[in-house]
Amino acid sequence: MSTVLKESPLTLEMIEPEERPVPAVRPASNVVQAPAAGPMGNAIAWLQAGGTMDQLRDMLALQREYEADQAKKAYVAAMAEFKLNPPTILKDKRVHFDARNGGTATDYWHATLGNVADAITEGLAKVGVSHSWKPERKGDRVHVTCTLTHKLGHSESIELDGPLDASGNKNNIQQMSSTTTYLSRYTLLMITGLAVKDEIMPDDDGRSAAPPPAPQAPPAPPAYPQEGFDKNLVAWRQLIETGKKTPDQILATLATKGQPTEEQTRVLRSYKKAV
Repeated sequence: MSTVLKESPLTLEMIEPEERPVPAVRPASNVVQAPAAGPMGNAIAWLQAGGTMDQLRDMLALQREYEADQAKKAYVAAMAEFKLNPPTILKDKRVHFDARNGGTATDYWHATLGNVADAITEGLAKVGVSHSWKPERKGDRVHVTCTLTHKLGHSESIELDGPLDASGNKNNIQQMSSTTTYLSRYTLLMITGLAVKDEIMPDDDGRSAAPPPAPQAPPAPPAYPQEGFDKNLVAWRQLIETGKKTPDQILATLATKGQPTEEQTRVLRSYKKAV
């Protein structure tokens, strides 16, 4: 007996897939993101390519040496350009005072710190160089360091020191300030290789090169009026003869109102205290 199998028809049904949102991929918080470019990115790329830290340090040291050398060359070139058209610095302030003990008076002209700094700073700025000062007090001496710095980073410095300026009637702060000003002026001149010309800066009228005019004496007071003198002469004579006033005391009182004439002075001094 044989069995015959009959095939039943197969029905296929299309099922649409269910759409689910794809979760965003977030970088792990402990993963360092390498910069795309720059020194750090180059360093990481070097290490990932198999380079060692020692090799990286050597390369960075070479890079720093190269940049320092380029900055120094730029500084030298800038100062050479600065010297092609150096500023003219003239003396702009007069110092004059008499000696205390009747000796020789002090009288000279010099360039002030402001005049020196203004002239030099403008020229340095045109070639990309700036200056700075660092004052420091060590014991009874003042040290001032002047530094020139190029925009690429190269710097050169010079230092001078000196005692506190005890001339005149200065207090301690004024002594230090005077020395600091003096050293600041000369360190800036020395590091730029400049000097003040032995000429006096003219003012707007061109007269400052000459010594200032001597102070004029005040005008003489007007003479004491003769009418008032004659009116009070009898009373003044009584004061003198009774010893209540002296001729000079009365003359001093008259001088507050007018200058006694020679004749008025003679008349008053002719009177004497009665014996």
